[in-house]
Amino acid sequence: MPFMDRDTNQAITKIIRNIENRLKGSKAKTDFDMLFSGGAPGIGKTRYGDELFKRLENNQNWVPPEWENKLHIRRIYLDLGNGCKLDSYDDDLTPTVIIGLRIAYVFFIEKKFILSFTNFRDRVWKYRDIFKIPNVFDCIYAHLISQSNIQLFVFFHIDEFQNIDLWEDDAIKNRKMAKKQLFKEMINDLAPFMLAPQSLIYFQTFLSGTAPQVVISNKESLRVSFIFADCPQLSFRAMLNIANHYAQKYDAEKFYCGSYKWMLCLPFL
Repeated sequence: MPFMDRDTNQAITKIIRNIENRLKGSKAKTDFDMLFSGGAPGIGKTRYGDELFKRLENNQNWVPPEWENKLHIRRIYLDLGNGCKLDSYDDDLTPTVIIGLRIAYVFFIEKKFILSFTNFRDRVWKYRDIFKIPNVFDCIYAHLISQSNIQLFVFFHIDEFQNIDLWEDDAIKNRKMAKKQLFKEMINDLAPFMLAPQSLIYFQTFLSGTAPQVVISNKESLRVSFIFADCPQLSFRAMLNIANHYAQKYDAEKFYCGSYKWMLCLPFL
């Protein structure tokens, strides 16, 4: 699908600033921003993350000179609302393993094999403690990169992030789980991939969901800062273009004159 009409310049400016501060060796929390978009359902937050990554991938004028001609860029999309939901099996796992298992699944298994996350987790359960976030990303790097000194840029999109707190509140209340502070621990485990200037893995995390208060309530205890990525609603023209894209893709019904019937459906419009 072609780009729509949302402005990603502000987000890309923040990503450039993050990388510059990393290369300078800064460790200051205020020098590094993870991005988040939180608001009402249906405004296109997930789509915004997809657009932002495609902009980074297709127009690489943001790449610093130190990374030119030796950059590998990859997106990892983790949906905590579908496919990789948190559940009671996570009650006894450490935060880094909870997230590491899901990263390993979406990168190595999802869309490549007919295997659900729960079945994957069952099969690797006895080895679960090796699925810490740093271990998983070492394996991802080794899988993707065969040459030396190649910089891996990972755009890590976590969707429906509000489910982290919903799961933890439910587990504490109904299953007497000890408090894990999963959101805080997850962000702090990811932060070193932003801060370490000598690391060959760089992380840019983007969170989308419906609960910005999760970020706000945790911000003081995090190793990095967060900045809101403005995600305005799509224009009417952009929504028509999206609908037309899928009408073509799935061969939607037409009139004899060749026009799509949905374009004259008043309730739909």
